[in-house]
Amino acid sequence: VCSSDLGKPDTPGAGDIPTAWASLTPDGQVEWLLLEYAEAVFPKAVVIHETFNPGAVNKVSIFNAAGQEIEVWEEEDPTPRGVARGVSVIPIKAKVKTKRIKIYIDSPNVPGWNEIDAVGLRDVKKNMQWATGIKASSTFAMQGGWEGGGPIIANVDVRVLEALARQITELKVDEIGRAHV
Repeated sequence: VCSSDLGKPDTPGAGDIPTAWASLTPDGQVEWLLLEYAEAVFPKAVVIHETFNPGAVNKVSIFNAAGQEIEVWEEEDPTPRGVARGVSVIPIKAKVKTKRIKIYIDSPNVPGWNEIDAVGLRDVKKNMQWATGIKASSTFAMQGGWEGGGPIIANVDVRVLEALARQITELKVDEIGRAHV
């Protein structure tokens, strides 16, 4: 899981692009993403930006304040298989507030890496939040010598990352290589 999986959608197009989450293997097992949000809300919808081989999302759960998982949707992904990319809007009917959701991806039934760029949580007032923390069943980022195994966790304040990106963009280097702000 990389920090670009957090926050608003940022994958520029359809395809196998590093700014989106991908599982360790293309079709190895059912996968899941556990997402954290800044504020607990009464959920109205989960909005999933799928950027490669969409159509594999098949279940969504929310968690109550006690941490109990509550299944709120299990159907076929609204984004059809075979399209380049899509945005799946999953309706939620729940009488509890939540700031944690879990989406399940039926990877073996939709061939190839089923990549997801961002997951929004829309409340009953139609306000949208974007994930501030994520945990995955597996991730392609586990390849390349990473020996830790197990799920990857990223709890990053997206606002801090955006501020750092702005600072880096504003950083100037003089003719002899010294950095100036």
